[in-house]
Amino acid sequence: MPRGAFKLMWKTLKNEQEFFAFVINATKQNDYYWVFAHITPIYDDNKKAIGYYSVRRVMPESLKPTISELYEKALETEKGLNEKQATEASYDFLVKFLKDNDLNYNDFICDLYRQHA
Repeated sequence: MPRGAFKLMWKTLKNEQEFFAFVINATKQNDYYWVFAHITPIYDDNKKAIGYYSVRRVMPESLKPTISELYEKALETEKGLNEKQATEASYDFLVKFLKDNDLNYNDFICDLYRQHA
């Protein structure tokens, strides 16, 4: 997963918005699997975020090439950089991709999911 995707996730959640993403999870056997994740903040009675709730669904196989290509390009921007620089580089790449394509991140992810589900 590109580090910038996690920065985008935390920025979105800290702005009290839900977040959708295609996530690669590792298994104990050093394999991996993809999920479509929906993450939302949990609030106390004073409307203070006290945690997060995530629902995960299987990601359609037909989406793997599209998401893999986007993530590979983001990961390429991280090569040779320290953790902080890598995070910023892939975050900047993702933000530029969205801006260049006149996309909102959550809308982009959810539209892709709907098209392939």
